[in-house]
Amino acid sequence: MTLVRVLYVDDSQFDRELVREALSTEPHFDLVEVATQQEFEDQLTRQSYSVVLSDFNILGYSGLQVIEEVQRARIDVPIIIVTGTGSEQIAVEAMKRGAADYVIKSPTHIRRLPMTIYSVLEQRQLRQKEEQARAELHEFFKLSRDILCVINKTHCFTQLNPAATDVLGYDIEELVGRSLLDIMPHGHRQEVEDQIARWPTRRSFLRFSAPCQTKTGERRWLEWSLSRSADFSVFYGVIRDITDRIADEVMLRERAVAQTRVSILSPREREVIKLVVKGEANKSIAFKIGLSEKTIERHRSNGMKKLAVTSVAELVRVALLAEL
Repeated sequence: MTLVRVLYVDDSQFDRELVREALSTEPHFDLVEVATQQEFEDQLTRQSYSVVLSDFNILGYSGLQVIEEVQRARIDVPIIIVTGTGSEQIAVEAMKRGAADYVIKSPTHIRRLPMTIYSVLEQRQLRQKEEQARAELHEFFKLSRDILCVINKTHCFTQLNPAATDVLGYDIEELVGRSLLDIMPHGHRQEVEDQIARWPTRRSFLRFSAPCQTKTGERRWLEWSLSRSADFSVFYGVIRDITDRIADEVMLRERAVAQTRVSILSPREREVIKLVVKGEANKSIAFKIGLSEKTIERHRSNGMKKLAVTSVAELVRVALLAEL
């Protein structure tokens, strides 16, 4: 077990001997004793300690002042008040000010001092781990490129990460308190509201995609993944911008359609269409291929019908999609 360094301030020799004897039953305590305010303040900054023990009533100094001095020095060390019988109310006040625990200075109670110290240190370690976990989660919260949010039972945002600003263009303060439906086009709000209302109790997650309106009026597609608290009063959301993915999917579908249409062109229609896409006129194409302009126009017209286009601009787009 790690050595536990204890700084103990008490002006009573008898009480210091009582505490010394209580801690001597365990081999892992390194006890440093001081009797005055000056000695305490000197020792506090001279080296690091695992815990501070303090009598509540020291000549010219009080346990509350010990707490204040540790807080003023910004030293993260738990403080245990060692107090006389009948002053439990004072010790409770000290705990309100920041003391971790207290022990009564009686032969019966003081024997529990080692276990009290171990308990306080264990609680401190757990608190530090929790604080570290929260800090790490907060970093992920800030760094995530997906929108992370908390939503209340009326479907209003209560917390969002900075990605919300990147994706939607709103400041966080502009979104907190607003309904998630507010950022959706009117034609999609009822559908989303119905999906949430029909969310089966036995299902942990709800996923759906819906368009949203950014602050500048741009439409973007978002994929929502929601979970909820046990009492259904809070929703936790991960919202991913899938606008580019949707655009890619649309492009792939359009490309597949374009390639299918191009595949039914005759070799001559394909040849004529390629030259039209390059910007050549019928007369130039006729001269290059060795056909009449009337025949070229017929191949051009038939090809555009098969490709389901009515303008050269549409023809160029289909040709590019099909990689003609």
